[in-house]
Amino acid sequence: MDELDNLVSEYFPTVVHDSAREYLSDPSRRATFMGASNEVKGAIVELISKNDHHELLLGETGNQIRTLKSENGRLRSDNDELREKAYIDPLTGLMSRGAFGDTLSRLFGRIKRMREGSLSVLALDFNNFKRYNTDGLHVYGDHVLRSVADTLKEELRDSDFLGRVGGDEFMWMVLNGDSEGVGKLADRIARSVYDMEIKSPRELHEDVLGEEPRKKRFTKNVVQPSLSIGITTFYGGTYQIEDEDALCNLADEASEKAKKRFHGRKKERKRDGRELKPKSDICVRGPDGSTNLRRWQ
Repeated sequence: MDELDNLVSEYFPTVVHDSAREYLSDPSRRATFMGASNEVKGAIVELISKNDHHELLLGETGNQIRTLKSENGRLRSDNDELREKAYIDPLTGLMSRGAFGDTLSRLFGRIKRMREGSLSVLALDFNNFKRYNTDGLHVYGDHVLRSVADTLKEELRDSDFLGRVGGDEFMWMVLNGDSEGVGKLADRIARSVYDMEIKSPRELHEDVLGEEPRKKRFTKNVVQPSLSIGITTFYGGTYQIEDEDALCNLADEASEKAKKRFHGRKKERKRDGRELKPKSDICVRGPDGSTNLRRWQ
């Protein structure tokens, strides 16, 4: 008894030996069958046993293969979509909080391990953002976030990472930037946002806002958002900042100091009857713990 007969006798019922022999007479099919897992072998045996006809067998096997390929393609597409959703913030198209945190952790660890280079974090927090979300204007708040995010993307460089890490908070990460360059970047960010003129709810068509919101807070046709910016830098070889969470917290604290200055100026101008220009305040926290508050240049 030759190899083919041994194979047929071992795996197939006697009633389908002829069909099995016909199917496995092709050397490539026989090699594929012999190298297949027991589950695949069992599926082929079942198909031949049910159909006992070579052409029908090939047709059903082909259909199953095509179905499996289609299903695998769909699963791969779904997995890619899930990965993209986890990596990208769906509202703004920026990095998600998780993706930004993972990247920050990886870069911080590398700089700390190599004891060289630097990593700067800029915490960008909106001033008076609540006014965009009150009076039924949550959709308008989303519109402002998207508009500002699109503007910020234009300032991104190859060594930068930008993510949305909270409701109205963005974080900007700069790899191996010097203090002067990071300061100038903060100025450009502040300037680009200051130059924006976003149509107010009075002017936007309802296809942007959906249901007509109450607009009593908006007396102008455009709004000019502003940011409070906090900056902190970790330098390799130093240990003033323990980990990436501490780095973000320090940037947040600096941003809060900048915001307090903004609100202080707002109260002064309101008391004096002067209009407050929507300019950004910047607070830089040095490696020694000192802070430097300034207006953007």
